[in-house]
Amino acid sequence: MGVKNAVFARERLLPYLQRRALRKTDRRMDRWHRGLRKAFRTAHPGLPAAHQLQRVAVRTGHRALLALPEHWWTAYAGAVKATVAELPAFEARLLESTRQLSAERLDTSQWLELYRVCLISGLYVAALAVRQLAENRARDEAARPGASLDQLRTGFAVALETGDEAGARDLLGRLAQVGESHEHLEHAAWLVDLVTVGEVAPFADGSHADNPVTQLRAALEGNTVALVGPVPVEAAQGAEIDRFDLVAKFNYRGGGLGCDPETQGRRVDIAYYNIQQSKYIARKLDPGFLAHLAFPVFIKDKGLRLLSPWAPSGRVLRNLQWLLLDSEFNAGPNAVYDLLRFAPARLKVFNTDLMLTAGRFQGYAQPGGEEINYSFSFAKTHDPVIQFRFLQCLWRTGRIEGDERFDKVMKLSLDDYIRKLQDGHGEIARESLNGCERRN
Repeated sequence: MGVKNAVFARERLLPYLQRRALRKTDRRMDRWHRGLRKAFRTAHPGLPAAHQLQRVAVRTGHRALLALPEHWWTAYAGAVKATVAELPAFEARLLESTRQLSAERLDTSQWLELYRVCLISGLYVAALAVRQLAENRARDEAARPGASLDQLRTGFAVALETGDEAGARDLLGRLAQVGESHEHLEHAAWLVDLVTVGEVAPFADGSHADNPVTQLRAALEGNTVALVGPVPVEAAQGAEIDRFDLVAKFNYRGGGLGCDPETQGRRVDIAYYNIQQSKYIARKLDPGFLAHLAFPVFIKDKGLRLLSPWAPSGRVLRNLQWLLLDSEFNAGPNAVYDLLRFAPARLKVFNTDLMLTAGRFQGYAQPGGEEINYSFSFAKTHDPVIQFRFLQCLWRTGRIEGDERFDKVMKLSLDDYIRKLQDGHGEIARESLNGCERRN
């Protein structure tokens, strides 16, 4: 029995557990990163780079990526290994190789996996070209007679994200025909109106007077709200922020943190907490300050469970992930779409630039600090294209406005935004694969 159990574990159980683990994007991206680091740092002299990278694809459960031609993998490897000066030429080759590919070569999920690989490799511009292939494939799959519920959802996500109102409404009708839930359809229809034509109507559940959702709707509907981000600024706009009817901030920890009167304003009425900050507050701080917050909001259920004894008026925001293209909003868009559910008269965004100043630029230095590879977050959970497009849709229709910094980002094209994001974060990601200091 011992031998039989060992054989079963090796041949059946272990492969099953590995496949199950690789369904989770974060674990899969970790394996991709380890595999790519090994391939780039310990290259086998007798094996072409393309073949070594293809081996990594197989080990991460994406054998389908072997359908890509060898010249694509060669161009990708050249771009990852290029110096700063060499990158433009190598990137041009990779873009040319990508544009030669047909969207039919892979299915949508496989193109999105390749998109993530490009992101964790610091090649954001090439990643965008791959993502466009994923979008084209998603449209094709959703347009077919007999498309599955998942294919229709994915097609709807692309239509919504790109502002295709007619396509989104058509897919909503088809989703209803294949059994999508009424709750999902109702929420999706509200989002189509909001994203494509800028129609703001209340979409807040809760009927009891003491329900946190009902209370926030009463406080927000028809009033003004300032959403204040965490980006350090010098602009003296604190007094303007404090004049809004309500002020929302992120991960407020009590006291004067995040309440500089010159740049951030003194007030905090609504505070949004991600799971990392919820854990930190529960384990490292005295959470008593939460009781003095009018409206604490948690991105994840677990955050509220951890802090509910100190946050009796806390609630969890409504998750929009099922309406997005295999990713989720980060804190900024999550808060914007949550606040718009309560139909405020005005929503203005301050101190936010969609991660453009969180990375490394020419002349950048951070004495004594360890650089953060944000490309992991982009690839695992927070697709930067989604964040930019969904905010820009609202900004263009006038549903949100911003300070000078935010407006400057919203005026960019998607291509320019991704280029600037790569300028700030790409080299850090490429260094993490190559194992070397910044190369000029």
